[in-house]
Amino acid sequence: MRIFVYKTLFVILCFYLLFEFTVKLQINKFKNQVESIKSKENLNIIETKIRKEIESGLKKDRILSKEDAKIIKKFIIKLNKELDESE
Repeated sequence: MRIFVYKTLFVILCFYLLFEFTVKLQINKFKNQVESIKSKENLNIIETKIRKEIESGLKKDRILSKEDAKIIKKFIIKLNKELDESE
C-alpha cells in the first residue's frame, strides 16, 4: 500500500511539473503579450501604424483586388438576406 501511495504522489508531481513547464508557461507568455499591447505607448504606436496604412491605401487606385471585392460583395448579400429573413 505504501508503494502505491508513493507512486501515485510521484505521478501527480510529474503531471504538475509537466503542466507548469508547458501549458502554464505558454499561458504566461500570452498574458504578457496581451498586457504589452494594452499599454498606452503601444496603443499609440498601433494607432499611428493604422493611420499610415489607411493613408497609403487611399493613395492607391484600387484598395481591394477584384477577387476580394467579389467575395466581400457575396458576403454582404448573404448577410442582407439573413437579416431580411430574421424580421
